[in-house]
Amino acid sequence: MVPGIGRKGAQRIVLELKDRLGAPGEVFGIGAAPARKTEPSWRDQVQSGLTNLGWSARDAEAAVAAVEAESDGGEVPDVGTALRAALRKLSKQ
Repeated sequence: MVPGIGRKGAQRIVLELKDRLGAPGEVFGIGAAPARKTEPSWRDQVQSGLTNLGWSARDAEAAVAAVEAESDGGEVPDVGTALRAALRKLSKQ
């Protein structure tokens, strides 16, 4: 119950949001398996971190590519280590 929202209003809200929320019961995990959230890749995390720090998307992508090229045999680096390495690359430009 929400003050100010009657039966018809609630039905309309549910009807409009049903595609975004999923089936009833899934929203709160009732009777459904928990949804698996995929972790963003280290590349996405590092690139997002660089753009949030003010670097352009193009510069961030170039720095991430340079860090990836230096990684040993495709080994997945730690996000913190990769971010520091990318910042070092960008500071040399």
